[in-house]
Amino acid sequence: MPVTLGGDKSHKQRVIGDIVCAYQWVNEEPAMVLFPKQRRTLTNGAFVLCLSAAFKYTNVNYLVSQSFAAAKQLGFEDSKFVAHQIADIIIEGIPDLIEMPPEPSQEHKFEEAIGEMLLKVDGQVIKHEEITMPDMGQTA
Repeated sequence: MPVTLGGDKSHKQRVIGDIVCAYQWVNEEPAMVLFPKQRRTLTNGAFVLCLSAAFKYTNVNYLVSQSFAAAKQLGFEDSKFVAHQIADIIIEGIPDLIEMPPEPSQEHKFEEAIGEMLLKVDGQVIKHEEITMPDMGQTA
């Protein structure tokens, strides 16, 4: 299943410098998801901190090592400045993560695919997804 970072699917979102911090549900669990405001490379990704692992970040050594790992994952240089910024975002964001409600139930079930979307770079397909339409409970 595709994952949407931030946007309408998130509970809350803030932008701190070049980093977006979205509070959303990952595998039905509240999570803090960090990703770059602007895509830096085709391979950079997101850093996910789930509520069930938040207690680990009270250990300073763990926080520091994960902040450097997050900087690398997001496509930033392994600099002390970016790792420090990420550590601050995590520490300041944990209270919001703890206060997140459980994942809301999905209002609409999705029907069969009505189309497909292809993303190509230089003629090569790099992303393929089906397009579905929500079932609004109406019958034809």
